[in-house]
Amino acid sequence: MDVWFDGLDNDISLSADNRWGKRPIWHEWRDLSDLSTVLDSVEGVIRELLNDYR
Repeated sequence: MDVWFDGLDNDISLSADNRWGKRPIWHEWRDLSDLSTVLDSVEGVIRELLNDYR
């Protein structure tokens, strides 16, 4: 799983391998005006993905 801030597009992206062999999982947050909410959302997605691997 990779999470990064893209300074060119000014967004936060997350990619992860799909354990069912389909296309990789991809999430992108483009509106960073409420960064606290965005980071809570990123954390929620990461928690969900990690729970799926158990």
